[in-house]
Amino acid sequence: MVTEQIKIERYLAELRRQLNALFILRKADKKAPETEKSYTDGFIFAAMSLGILSRTRVEEVIEEVNQQVFNMSLNERLQYYKNKPADEVSLYEMPTYQRQGKEIGIN
Repeated sequence: MVTEQIKIERYLAELRRQLNALFILRKADKKAPETEKSYTDGFIFAAMSLGILSRTRVEEVIEEVNQQVFNMSLNERLQYYKNKPADEVSLYEMPTYQRQGKEIGIN
């Protein structure tokens, strides 16, 4: 018989797998397909809606997987990208209009 704890551990293992795949793509400066991101968002939303996991627990798992992939916390990663010199910023971290050399004017 599968207990509730086993079900939760299975869920967490799958969540970690999905997050790991998304973060590895991000680390390689590749964009994850929207379908994968949406699937993971839905997977998280379902668990929280059903009371399987709290928002706090989900955030802990996200932080844990982020730490494993990037070797830094989410806050450290955010600061890293905020303070990254412009010439080191990935082309795809820039908005499309900037990549195309367009300016947005307000009339």
